[in-house]
Formats: sequence, C-alpha cells, structure tokens
Amino acid sequence: MTDVLVYDATVSVGTQGNGLNLSLPEKLSLVELLDDLGVAYLECGRPASSTSDQRFFEEVAGMQLLNARFVSSGSI
Repeated sequence: MTDVLVYDATVSVGTQGNGLNLSLPEKLSLVELLDDLGVAYLECGRPASSTSDQRFFEEVAGMQLLNARFVSSGSI
C-alpha cells in the first residue's frame, strides 16, 4: 500500500483571509490538531517575515509532535 503524505498550508496561507487573525496560542492549537490528524508537512510562514512569525517558529521548535514536520514558505 502506498502512503499518502499531506502538505498543509492552513497556518500560513489559510490564516490570511479578511478579518482572520489567529493568536499565537490558537496557531499552536491548530498545529497540534493537524499533527493529530496525521498531516506530514505544515507550511507555517517565514520566520524572518515578522516578529510574530519568528516567535511562532521558536514555540513550535519545542513542541513534541508525532507526525508533522515544519516547512517554511518561500518564493521560487
């Protein structure tokens, strides 16, 4: 059987809608939920883009996750 690896960008792109502004604890809870669902890769923005993104990456670096690995947003 072939494994399907899910790449999710909710934390980075999915939170950019009008009127949607998640707090740091809300983003961390979202990461935990996605990890519990078995998501393999989480795109979480760019640490250098803002102080809040840098703080988020510092926090998630210490999380004990079972499935998810973090990837940074980037331009090609």
